Parts: sequence; C-alpha cells; structure tokens
Amino acid sequence: MIYNQVKAFVLENRSIPSSELRNAKLSMPNVFSAGERAFLTNLTQDLHLTPSWDEYDDEDQNLVVLRFPGVLESPLHDEDSESDSQDEVEATAAVDRVLRKYDKGKMLMENADDNFDLREEVRLKQKMDEWKRTYYWVCHLPHSLDVQSNNPLRINSRYRMMILIK
Repeated sequence: MIYNQVKAFVLENRSIPSSELRNAKLSMPNVFSAGERAFLTNLTQDLHLTPSWDEYDDEDQNLVVLRFPGVLESPLHDEDSESDSQDEVEATAAVDRVLRKYDKGKMLMENADDNFDLREEVRLKQKMDEWKRTYYWVCHLPHSLDVQSNNPLRINSRYRMMILIK
C-alpha cells in the first residue's frame, strides 16, 4: 500500500540529521493507476516531499523516487542550533498532523476504477436524458398544445414518439 510505504519512510528518517537526508530516498516501481498517481502526488505535496517520476533502475524499470525537500536543489547547511531545533519541532508537528489526516481518511476499494467507470456512465446517461428532454420540449413540441407536464412520458403517445425518434 502506497500510504504505508511513504509513512514508514517519513517516520524512519525523522531522526536522521539533516546532513544525512541527502541520501534518504524511497523508490517504488511506477506501475500506478491514474488514481494512485493522483493520490501519491497529493500525499507528497502535503508532506512536502519531492517526487521524481522519471528515474530508472538497473533493469530499466520506471521508478517513482521520493526525497525530502531541497535535497536536489542546493547543498544543506547548518544554521544556529536553537532556531534549527525549533524548526525541527514545528516540522515534526506538521508531519504528525498530515499523517493523522491520512490515517483517519477512508481507504478506497482496490477496484474503485471499475466503480468509477460505472458511475460515470450512469451520470452521463442521466445528463444526456435531461438534455434530450429539455431540447425536444423546447424545440419540437407545438406551442399550441395544452400539456399539463413537461415529463415526456406523460405526453400523448403521438408526441412521445416524436420526442424519442428525433
């Protein structure tokens, strides 16, 4: 599971001094679905990790590599110890808040993509039916009819056929 791997990576590297964070990275094979990639992108943004989507291992397998922020841009340098320790406390609290948010979140079923396609198909059919009903009601029904409802199923069968055929 993606979240458990990222959480373990963050927690085990929490106690590492910032000078050694340059070597810390989490590599995962990039075989994720679109939903998993979106989840991983949101998770890395929330945890302020830097994802790299275009790295390869020795067997030419595409990898997603997560690193701590700033590792690739510039060398890490030590500031005064008092402000550094205060920043570390604040950073630890922020990471804990993000991890609690994800721990409380609902886990999606593994076959959620199948459910998504079905839900999207039903939603699209409902929208098209609504559009057809409105279009044929406004454009094709004679205005001189005394119709009680705008529901095409309750209109005289002669006009209902006109609505369904056109």
